[in-house]
Amino acid sequence: MRAAIITAWNPQSEPLRPWQNRIRQRRLVRLLDANGYRFLRSCCGVDAWWEESLMVFTMNESAAVKLARQFGQKAFVYLDGRRVWLVYA
Repeated sequence: MRAAIITAWNPQSEPLRPWQNRIRQRRLVRLLDANGYRFLRSCCGVDAWWEESLMVFTMNESAAVKLARQFGQKAFVYLDGRRVWLVYA
């Protein structure tokens, strides 16, 4: 299974206010819906840094890189069917 775990929260690892992150995340959801992607909502993080994320199914790595860059993300998690990768955008 190919999938990307990506978020629109806290671009360039700069904390935003919760309402700003929610607006960004809704834009990401609308974009994925408009392009026919299926996804599950998730929450990813460690210690005090948690972000709402989306696990986007059947997205190839190059599309995920483009999306991560569009939303100002430094990296995302990618599953290629055999391994899990941290991909820097």
